[in-house]
Amino acid sequence: MSKIRLHGSSSGYMEITAPAAGSSTNVTLPNSAGTLLLDNGSAASLTQIPAANIVGVCTSGLTKTGGFGKILQVVQASTTTYTATTSTSSYVDSTLSGSITPTAAGSKILIQVSQSVNLSVSSYNGGIYMQLVRDSTAIYTPPTMSFYFFFGGGNNSVTTMHRWNFLYLDSPSYSLGDTITYKTQQKAYTDAATTSARTQPSSDPSYITLTEIVA
Repeated sequence: MSKIRLHGSSSGYMEITAPAAGSSTNVTLPNSAGTLLLDNGSAASLTQIPAANIVGVCTSGLTKTGGFGKILQVVQASTTTYTATTSTSSYVDSTLSGSITPTAAGSKILIQVSQSVNLSVSSYNGGIYMQLVRDSTAIYTPPTMSFYFFFGGGNNSVTTMHRWNFLYLDSPSYSLGDTITYKTQQKAYTDAATTSARTQPSSDPSYITLTEIVA
């Protein structure tokens, strides 16, 4: 067995040892300065490999440290059914709801709502509060009214049309196989006279879109 021993400038040495038997093998040293990667080196030593040179498919052994989120499914529901309430103390269900059954553990659900709403205000200022509910739990209640109409006095009635659009990213707790239902709710606001808070007042559909995003 042949060896080449390189001594350090002050102490120690490094040996290059040829195999005892086998076919002839050539080792070509690079024409530039650098550091050799040992067979027991760490992945931190691979920082100089160009990304374009890392190809292939890995089926195991990767640990996610960030990113990699992807869409697993998209579910959309719609309604054209009218709902009205004059309640100023409690929310009532609208007819807009959608359900999704997550296909992976720990997924997030992105909720997109585009809902047609309407205010009928008599003589005084009025408004409508909206909120998003998961199953029976309110998960998004805006701190202010979704829509408000300043009447400014008089004895006439006014009807206004609006559209409630928003996005909400939810992190629900569930077991695989569970179905999660999201819906919107509404209640009215008024200074004195009656305000009717309405959803889906026209034939223009309202939509709720649920997107499962893998964690």
